[in-house]
Amino acid sequence: MFGLGALPAILQIIGLAFLPESPRYLIVHSERGSESGQSEAMEALEQLRPRGYDVRAECEQLTRSLAEDGRDKGILETFRAILKVKHVRRALLIGCSMQMFQQIVGINTVMYYCASIVQMAGVTDKQDALLYSALITAVFGLCGVAALFIVDSLGRKKVLVFSATGTTVGLVMLTLSFVLVSRYAPELTFRENSAQVSTDKCANIRNCNNCALDRRLCVCYLAGGKTQ
Repeated sequence: MFGLGALPAILQIIGLAFLPESPRYLIVHSERGSESGQSEAMEALEQLRPRGYDVRAECEQLTRSLAEDGRDKGILETFRAILKVKHVRRALLIGCSMQMFQQIVGINTVMYYCASIVQMAGVTDKQDALLYSALITAVFGLCGVAALFIVDSLGRKKVLVFSATGTTVGLVMLTLSFVLVSRYAPELTFRENSAQVSTDKCANIRNCNNCALDRRLCVCYLAGGKTQ
């Protein structure tokens, strides 16, 4: 499951090979003057803009903008200038906060351990657990694609409030399910009678939930209708 997380990164690395340079970067760092920089910038804009778009006008506007702003500003100076503008500072704070909250809610952890969570919910077959986790991942991806088509019609704020509310409700339900499973899991009624059990961590296991948290310790199974 962890290995699948590398797939998007690999696709991004492959895509970067076909990604043109920023037109602004090409103009600023042109080696033979503004004409060479504009020519390279227009070639990059032709790849980024639809066919028939006036890339020359945009390139000239970009050149004038750079001439007015100055070409030798460093990263720190540019960042300070951004923070001085109130509405830009606010937009930057909101954008960074949304990215931070997207990570700290724990959705990535839930998706990584989706198959294990499904097994803890009672699905014993590993193939079925992987199938159910794949379906959950597919729904997750389809919702992301659907948001691209409705975000402009409904508005970004409504979509954000709706998705944040759904995420909160889902995480609360997931947390409660873990608590209930831990509290009401069947008690173990049988332990292997061996010398190793007395010193092994398995001796401290009280129910099947504790056993499932670390499969190396012991194994729960049903025999004669009783959990063992």
